[in-house]
Amino acid sequence: MGRGALSRGGARHRLAALGLLTLAADLVPTTAPAQATPVDSGRMVRVLAEDHRLLVGRLLAPWPGDGDLRLCRDVTVACGSAQDPSRIRLDPADIRTVQVARGSQWRRGLAIGAGVGLLAGVALAVLIDNTECDDCARQPAGWPAVPLGMVSFALIGAGVGAAHPRWIDVWSARPQ
Repeated sequence: MGRGALSRGGARHRLAALGLLTLAADLVPTTAPAQATPVDSGRMVRVLAEDHRLLVGRLLAPWPGDGDLRLCRDVTVACGSAQDPSRIRLDPADIRTVQVARGSQWRRGLAIGAGVGLLAGVALAVLIDNTECDDCARQPAGWPAVPLGMVSFALIGAGVGAAHPRWIDVWSARPQ
């Protein structure tokens, strides 16, 4: 075997390891929020108030701006008038954390679904291989259920994860 074959195989392993590390980095939540990252109006935000209320809505004005955080809790309609009950105005002193929705959780759902599918596929394969049969030569092997379970559950997990936004910390009253 030539030296070139070994180096190409090593490069593939390094590339696979780099891909796994990248996926793992996407799955690990960030812990240190940036202080005073500007957020444009119209973005979906989640606010934890000092009184432990969790408010979700769309920003009506860029923040942090000239003062209070203003958001519309009813995201299906535009909050037209200032007297609209779904409009909320919060003083920055009453806010613990502001998070903005960026992307979705599809990668996390994919990874969790693949793990569950692996376990389900292995359990099904063991069950199929350990059943008693009259003519075992004609019985199919159960191990093709493993990749089938992984792929099907990964797709279901990605679909579920895509329906959930990924929240990124953009402001915190308490630096971490």
